[in-house]
Amino acid sequence: MNDYYIEHERYLDKMVDNNVYANVSHLMTHLFNTGDNNEDYADIMYTYDSTYTDDGGEPEYVEALQHWVVSDYLGDKLKELGEMVGDVHNLTVWGRTTCGQAISMDHVIQRCFTVTL
Repeated sequence: MNDYYIEHERYLDKMVDNNVYANVSHLMTHLFNTGDNNEDYADIMYTYDSTYTDDGGEPEYVEALQHWVVSDYLGDKLKELGEMVGDVHNLTVWGRTTCGQAISMDHVIQRCFTVTL
């Protein structure tokens, strides 16, 4: 593997370490299921992707598989890219729609931090 890819991976890992703070998936599930008004959390629990509706397709239901507390900076970048991001008790929470891989490997994370290079 050449040096560019190694440096790029290290950079992404560092940016994730500095901007992704904690997994709060269990907390979000609890708040959503037991809250008086779970609509407060709906925007970071699920959304609909309408990418293909112009071609006659149906909107696709997209569910957050994990929830992470992130920096305000990363939250703003993720929101600009159409990700599920919301304020939960003064914490910026990202509804991540992928799992099973390092966060630094998520395409949306790579887009967030590539823009800042």
